[in-house]
Amino acid sequence: MPIEIPKFRYDPHGIPILSKQQLETYALYLLSISKTISFSEPMVFDVEKFIEYTLEYDLHYDHLSHNGCILGAATFSPCLFPVYDPVAKEAKEIFLPNKTILIDCSLDCGKKQALCRFSLAHEAAHTVLHPYYYQQHRAIACMRQDIDFDNIHSRPPRILTTPLDWLEYQANYLAGALLINKPMLDKLVGNIPYNPDFSYIFNLSLKVAEFFKVSQSAAEARLSNVYGLRY
Repeated sequence: MPIEIPKFRYDPHGIPILSKQQLETYALYLLSISKTISFSEPMVFDVEKFIEYTLEYDLHYDHLSHNGCILGAATFSPCLFPVYDPVAKEAKEIFLPNKTILIDCSLDCGKKQALCRFSLAHEAAHTVLHPYYYQQHRAIACMRQDIDFDNIHSRPPRILTTPLDWLEYQANYLAGALLINKPMLDKLVGNIPYNPDFSYIFNLSLKVAEFFKVSQSAAEARLSNVYGLRY
């Protein structure tokens, strides 16, 4: 089933103008047509299945850089894409067809499951939010600092000023809304006490992270976006 991209309003750069509520609504639409999750019973969103069967994108893993600074990429038309050859210790180009999502192979392991899942959802979000912006580009590569939520509290808040800032903010927000959907989150969280303290938010973020298979930092960001809970 082809994805229906809503008739967003766009700024002069071709970036959709979206509120948080519109992103939440779009996430629920994508989840409803994906048939990869049920809102009536607890289950984890299968983001790989969503990419391959709902978005109909090919999914591949490769060395995207020599030092892990690039976590994911997506193509919008057939192109030659640079990757790193660890044997030859040099960059090379590989051909990627249209509608391909590429993830750094360092994430294809159990220890980095949370970051891998978020990277996958982040790239998927770009494909459904930003095809018009990238129509003049054949591919997008996303840096670690744009996706990785680890040590989020040690970094200054990102000031949304450039087109790239808004692109990455929207992709991260939609990724969080897909991986941690609001109906299931509401059921998991339950009633929030008035003026919750640090311990409550910390333990709740651990619970959310464990249930949805995301990092604690990604869970903290989602709790902040949905309920305004923050340290």
